[in-house]
Amino acid sequence: MTEMWNKPRDATLVAGDTYCIPGLTNGGFVRGLCVDTVRGMFSWAKPGDLLVTKLFRGDPCEVDGYLERFDDPRGKAVPLPGHTLGHTGFITSDGVLFTGDALYLEDLWERHPLPYAIDPAHVIESLERIRSLPYDWLVPAHGRPVDRAESMRHIDFHIAQVRGIERFIREQLSDPRSTEEIIALVSEERGLSDNAAQYWLAVTTVKGFLGDLQRRGKAEFFVRDHAGWWVRA
Repeated sequence: MTEMWNKPRDATLVAGDTYCIPGLTNGGFVRGLCVDTVRGMFSWAKPGDLLVTKLFRGDPCEVDGYLERFDDPRGKAVPLPGHTLGHTGFITSDGVLFTGDALYLEDLWERHPLPYAIDPAHVIESLERIRSLPYDWLVPAHGRPVDRAESMRHIDFHIAQVRGIERFIREQLSDPRSTEEIIALVSEERGLSDNAAQYWLAVTTVKGFLGDLQRRGKAEFFVRDHAGWWVRA
Protein backbone atom coordinates (compact mmCIF):
# COMPACT_ATOMS: atom_id res chain seq x y z
CA MET A 1 0.00 0.00 0.00
CA THR A 2 2.92 2.38 0.58
CA GLU A 3 3.57 3.03 -3.13
CA MET A 4 -0.07 3.93 -3.61
CA TRP A 5 0.49 7.23 -1.83
CA ASN A 6 3.70 8.32 -3.55
CA LYS A 7 2.07 10.06 -6.54
CA PRO A 8 1.10 13.73 -5.97
CA ARG A 9 -2.67 14.21 -6.13
CA ASP A 10 -4.01 17.74 -5.66
CA ALA A 11 -2.12 18.05 -2.37
CA THR A 12 -4.04 19.79 0.39
CA LEU A 13 -3.37 20.40 4.08
CA VAL A 14 -5.13 18.50 6.84
CA ALA A 15 -4.63 18.18 10.57
CA GLY A 16 -2.64 15.11 11.47
CA ASP A 17 -4.70 11.98 11.95
CA THR A 18 -3.47 9.20 14.20
CA TYR A 19 -3.15 6.63 11.41
CA CYS A 20 -0.32 5.85 9.03
CA ILE A 21 -2.40 6.01 5.83
CA PRO A 22 -3.62 9.58 5.13
CA GLY A 23 -7.39 9.78 5.10
CA LEU A 24 -7.82 6.16 6.16
CA THR A 25 -10.36 6.86 8.83
CA ASN A 26 -11.67 10.37 9.05
CA GLY A 27 -10.48 11.77 5.77
CA GLY A 28 -8.48 14.18 7.92
CA PHE A 29 -9.41 17.64 9.17
CA VAL A 30 -9.02 20.31 6.51
CA ARG A 31 -7.10 23.36 7.70
CA GLY A 32 -9.62 25.88 9.01
CA LEU A 33 -12.11 23.14 9.91
CA CYS A 34 -10.02 21.46 12.58
CA VAL A 35 -11.13 23.91 15.28
CA ASP A 36 -14.73 23.70 14.06
CA THR A 37 -14.61 19.91 14.39
CA VAL A 38 -13.60 20.25 18.04
CA ARG A 39 -16.11 23.03 18.60
CA GLY A 40 -18.86 20.70 17.49
CA MET A 41 -18.35 18.79 20.74
CA PHE A 42 -19.05 22.03 22.62
CA SER A 43 -22.19 23.00 20.68
CA TRP A 44 -19.95 25.31 18.59
CA ALA A 45 -18.69 27.31 21.58
CA LYS A 46 -14.92 27.79 21.71
CA PRO A 47 -13.30 25.33 24.16
CA GLY A 48 -10.24 26.20 26.20
CA ASP A 49 -7.04 24.29 25.48
CA LEU A 50 -7.37 22.23 28.68
CA LEU A 51 -10.75 20.92 27.48
CA VAL A 52 -9.48 19.58 24.15
CA THR A 53 -8.28 15.98 24.28
CA LYS A 54 -4.90 15.26 22.65
CA LEU A 55 -6.74 12.97 20.20
CA PHE A 56 -8.11 16.08 18.49
CA ARG A 57 -4.81 17.91 18.26
CA GLY A 58 -2.24 17.61 15.51
CA ASP A 59 0.10 19.50 13.26
CA PRO A 60 -1.08 20.02 9.67
CA CYS A 61 0.49 17.68 7.14
CA GLU A 62 0.29 17.30 3.39
CA VAL A 63 -1.66 14.42 1.88
CA ASP A 64 -1.80 13.17 -1.68
CA GLY A 65 -5.41 13.87 -2.57
CA TYR A 66 -9.10 13.57 -1.91
CA LEU A 67 -10.74 10.25 -1.18
CA GLU A 68 -13.52 11.15 -3.61
CA ARG A 69 -10.93 11.28 -6.40
CA PHE A 70 -8.99 8.18 -5.37
CA ASP A 71 -8.40 6.07 -8.46
CA ASP A 72 -5.81 3.30 -8.41
CA PRO A 73 -6.10 -0.29 -9.65
CA ARG A 74 -4.23 -1.53 -6.59
CA GLY A 75 -7.02 -0.63 -4.20
CA LYS A 76 -10.21 1.30 -3.57
CA ALA A 77 -11.77 3.39 -0.83
CA VAL A 78 -14.64 1.91 1.17
CA PRO A 79 -16.99 4.23 3.12
CA LEU A 80 -17.24 3.04 6.74
CA PRO A 81 -19.08 5.83 8.60
CA GLY A 82 -19.94 5.63 12.28
CA HIS A 83 -16.71 6.49 14.06
CA THR A 84 -17.01 9.75 12.13
CA LEU A 85 -19.19 10.68 9.16
CA GLY A 86 -16.29 10.50 6.73
CA HIS A 87 -14.65 7.42 8.17
CA THR A 88 -13.15 5.42 5.29
CA GLY A 89 -11.34 2.12 4.85
CA PHE A 90 -9.29 0.73 1.97
CA ILE A 91 -9.27 -2.67 0.32
CA THR A 92 -6.34 -3.69 -1.85
CA SER A 93 -6.53 -5.70 -5.05
CA ASP A 94 -4.75 -8.58 -3.30
CA GLY A 95 -7.39 -8.86 -0.58
CA VAL A 96 -6.16 -6.78 2.37
CA LEU A 97 -8.78 -4.59 4.08
CA PHE A 98 -7.69 -1.60 6.19
CA THR A 99 -10.60 -0.70 8.47
CA GLY A 100 -9.32 2.16 10.62
CA ASP A 101 -11.49 2.51 13.73
CA ALA A 102 -14.55 0.89 12.15
CA LEU A 103 -13.73 -2.38 13.92
CA TYR A 104 -12.28 -2.89 17.41
CA LEU A 105 -10.74 -6.28 18.03
CA GLU A 106 -12.12 -7.99 21.10
CA ASP A 107 -9.03 -7.48 23.25
CA LEU A 108 -8.99 -3.73 22.50
CA TRP A 109 -12.35 -3.34 24.23
CA GLU A 110 -10.63 -4.07 27.54
CA ARG A 111 -8.62 -0.85 27.19
CA HIS A 112 -11.25 1.19 25.34
CA PRO A 113 -14.68 0.00 26.53
CA LEU A 114 -16.57 2.92 24.95
CA PRO A 115 -15.12 3.58 21.48
CA TYR A 116 -15.68 7.08 20.14
CA ALA A 117 -18.55 7.05 17.64
CA ILE A 118 -21.06 9.59 16.41
CA ASP A 119 -23.76 7.17 15.21
CA PRO A 120 -24.15 3.58 16.46
CA ALA A 121 -26.50 2.70 13.59
CA HIS A 122 -23.80 3.65 11.08
CA VAL A 123 -21.26 1.71 13.14
CA ILE A 124 -23.28 -1.49 12.78
CA GLU A 125 -24.00 -0.85 9.10
CA SER A 126 -20.27 -0.42 8.46
CA LEU A 127 -19.46 -3.60 10.38
CA GLU A 128 -21.92 -5.50 8.22
CA ARG A 129 -20.38 -3.91 5.13
CA ILE A 130 -16.96 -5.13 6.28
CA ARG A 131 -18.39 -8.62 6.69
CA SER A 132 -19.60 -8.59 3.07
CA LEU A 133 -16.32 -7.45 1.49
CA PRO A 134 -14.05 -9.92 -0.39
CA TYR A 135 -10.89 -9.74 1.75
CA ASP A 136 -8.47 -12.36 3.05
CA TRP A 137 -6.81 -10.24 5.75
CA LEU A 138 -8.12 -7.36 7.84
CA VAL A 139 -5.84 -4.67 9.32
CA PRO A 140 -7.44 -2.40 11.98
CA ALA A 141 -5.97 0.94 13.04
CA HIS A 142 -5.30 -0.49 16.50
CA GLY A 143 -4.28 -4.08 17.10
CA ARG A 144 -2.98 -6.80 14.81
CA PRO A 145 -3.85 -8.11 11.35
CA VAL A 146 -6.40 -10.94 11.45
CA ASP A 147 -7.53 -13.35 8.76
CA ARG A 148 -11.08 -13.32 7.44
CA ALA A 149 -12.30 -16.19 9.62
CA GLU A 150 -11.06 -14.55 12.82
CA SER A 151 -12.38 -11.13 11.80
CA MET A 152 -15.95 -12.50 11.79
CA ARG A 153 -15.66 -13.19 15.52
CA HIS A 154 -14.47 -9.65 16.18
CA ILE A 155 -17.27 -8.18 14.06
CA ASP A 156 -19.84 -10.16 16.05
CA PHE A 157 -18.26 -9.04 19.32
CA HIS A 158 -18.23 -5.37 18.29
CA ILE A 159 -21.89 -5.48 17.26
CA ALA A 160 -22.81 -7.22 20.53
CA GLN A 161 -21.04 -4.48 22.50
CA VAL A 162 -22.92 -1.74 20.65
CA ARG A 163 -26.21 -3.54 21.29
CA GLY A 164 -25.27 -3.96 24.94
CA ILE A 165 -24.57 -0.25 25.40
CA GLU A 166 -27.88 0.59 23.74
CA ARG A 167 -29.70 -1.89 25.97
CA PHE A 168 -28.10 -0.43 29.11
CA ILE A 169 -29.12 3.11 28.13
CA ARG A 170 -32.71 2.03 27.48
CA GLU A 171 -32.83 0.32 30.88
CA GLN A 172 -31.71 3.55 32.55
CA LEU A 173 -34.46 5.48 30.78
CA SER A 174 -37.29 3.70 32.58
CA ASP A 175 -37.38 6.95 34.57
CA PRO A 176 -36.52 10.38 33.14
CA ARG A 177 -32.78 11.09 33.12
CA SER A 178 -30.88 14.23 32.23
CA THR A 179 -28.28 14.05 29.48
CA GLU A 180 -25.50 14.46 32.03
CA GLU A 181 -26.93 11.66 34.17
CA ILE A 182 -26.92 9.26 31.25
CA ILE A 183 -23.36 10.18 30.29
CA ALA A 184 -22.25 9.54 33.88
CA LEU A 185 -24.14 6.25 34.15
CA VAL A 186 -22.73 4.89 30.89
CA SER A 187 -19.21 6.03 31.75
CA GLU A 188 -19.36 4.33 35.14
CA GLU A 189 -20.87 1.12 33.75
CA ARG A 190 -18.16 0.97 31.06
CA GLY A 191 -15.40 1.59 33.61
CA LEU A 192 -14.07 4.81 32.09
CA SER A 193 -11.46 6.88 33.86
CA ASP A 194 -12.80 9.96 35.63
CA ASN A 195 -11.02 12.65 33.61
CA ALA A 196 -11.74 15.38 31.09
CA ALA A 197 -10.50 13.50 28.02
CA GLN A 198 -12.69 10.46 28.71
CA TYR A 199 -15.64 12.68 29.57
CA TRP A 200 -15.64 14.62 26.30
CA LEU A 201 -15.25 11.47 24.22
CA ALA A 202 -18.14 9.90 26.15
CA VAL A 203 -20.33 12.99 25.64
CA THR A 204 -20.30 12.59 21.87
CA THR A 205 -20.69 8.82 21.91
CA VAL A 206 -23.56 8.73 24.41
CA LYS A 207 -25.37 11.53 22.59
CA GLY A 208 -24.99 9.48 19.42
CA PHE A 209 -26.79 6.57 21.10
CA LEU A 210 -29.50 8.86 22.46
CA GLY A 211 -30.06 10.47 19.07
CA ASP A 212 -30.32 7.08 17.41
CA LEU A 213 -32.85 5.87 20.00
CA GLN A 214 -34.91 9.02 19.51
CA ARG A 215 -34.89 8.67 15.71
CA ARG A 216 -36.15 5.10 16.00
CA GLY A 217 -38.92 6.06 18.40
CA LYS A 218 -37.36 4.22 21.36
CA ALA A 219 -36.64 7.33 23.46
CA GLU A 220 -38.21 10.74 23.94
CA PHE A 221 -36.47 14.03 24.64
CA PHE A 222 -37.86 17.01 26.56
CA VAL A 223 -36.65 20.09 28.39
CA ARG A 224 -37.35 20.59 32.09
CA ASP A 225 -35.83 23.13 34.47
CA HIS A 226 -33.63 24.37 31.63
CA ALA A 227 -32.00 20.96 31.15
CA GLY A 228 -32.35 18.23 28.55
CA TRP A 229 -34.06 15.02 29.72
CA TRP A 230 -34.64 11.63 28.16
CA VAL A 231 -37.13 8.86 28.89
CA ARG A 232 -37.83 5.48 27.29
CA ALA A 233 -40.63 5.64 24.74
